[in-house]
Amino acid sequence: MGTLFVEYTQEIQSNEQKGSLSPEKLRAVLDVSTLSTEKQDEYKAIVSELSTISTSLKNISDNPELYIQKGSLNRNESEGGYALRVSTPPSQTSPFANITAIITNPTGWDKDTPEWNLILGLLTRLLITNIVFLLFVTSLYYLWIRHIFAPINLIMSRLRSYIDSSKFQTIRYLRDDEFSPLVMTINSLYKSLRVQENIRSNFLSDISHEIRTPITAVRCYLEAIEDGMMTLDTKTIPLLQTELTRLTSITEQIMEYESLTHHVSDDIGVEKFDIRSQIEELIYEYRPQFDKIKQQVQIYGNIDVSVRMDRNMFVQILHNIFSNSIKYAGNNTTLECRYSREKDTIRIEFSDNGVGIPTEEISLVREKFYRVDKSRTRDANMSMGIGLSIIDHIVRIHDGSLDISNNIPHGLSIAITIPR
Repeated sequence: MGTLFVEYTQEIQSNEQKGSLSPEKLRAVLDVSTLSTEKQDEYKAIVSELSTISTSLKNISDNPELYIQKGSLNRNESEGGYALRVSTPPSQTSPFANITAIITNPTGWDKDTPEWNLILGLLTRLLITNIVFLLFVTSLYYLWIRHIFAPINLIMSRLRSYIDSSKFQTIRYLRDDEFSPLVMTINSLYKSLRVQENIRSNFLSDISHEIRTPITAVRCYLEAIEDGMMTLDTKTIPLLQTELTRLTSITEQIMEYESLTHHVSDDIGVEKFDIRSQIEELIYEYRPQFDKIKQQVQIYGNIDVSVRMDRNMFVQILHNIFSNSIKYAGNNTTLECRYSREKDTIRIEFSDNGVGIPTEEISLVREKFYRVDKSRTRDANMSMGIGLSIIDHIVRIHDGSLDISNNIPHGLSIAITIPR
């Protein structure tokens, strides 16, 4: 831009020099030898007139009050001089005034003037600057958009890969921005899906084995009876009944869980009942099994504490807890049942001093069909891995919470909290 103003100033100065009177031009004007006689006489009259004007100007400078008057510059015939009219001198026009005039009225100016060339150059350079700036901003915006959407493209790629091939790779995301929680959630979801897939695969493998075992046993007994190797009497009939009962137990557990998962809070029959009496009733029912493994059951809590729940579902919770304690706690252990009334809730806690559950598996035990180490079970019957999942579902439809943790120093603790 500065170059344009320099060029404009130089062009103005050049034009002024062209219009100024140089010494050569002055000598040419004053040289009258080449003029005709008539022109020389006219020239002498003009010189005489200029001399008179010079004398008048000298008189004015010496005595201005005698010569200055309003009006035109007239010849004072009596004194052989001139009178000077006072007027406001014309304002000096700035060179940039022409530029302003061109901007306000571009069609009325000569296209060859310095002002026009200056404005045209300014507009041309301004247009080029704007185009370059626009390209720079567009490129910068494109790179910024790509940087912003890079995590989204990565996430979509991983999810599309999982949908197409059921293979998902953990998203490694090192930035700490708005997408970090989303990536962590997706990775957690994938981990949960992977666990569910392992549970499903293990469950199908286990249940096929458990169902095939009693069916194979029954078939062997029937073939032996048919071949005459065994007789259908009071000894063989209980064997057949045992295997059929085992098969029935497996199907009933699955049907029981599926039936329970269709319950919602509006379908349950809530009633108020005493906690202690209900626990004592179930302990009496399980007493032979507790005595068999020499397991003690102790109750701690006030007598007059009641809870508002579906009674049948509460009994189902006790069945699952007592049966799990018998299966997993071990011989010569103690199961403690504690209940208390708190500010807005009723808390019921069951804890034993058995082998407990590995810490890394506590968060998984409430998953449907998840089974901890099979070697821990003492029951010959099939453990479906749905006991704690059933308890969790019952507690949730009563708007409560379930907390599962290892009992210090060893054992397992199950705490149920139900609104009063």
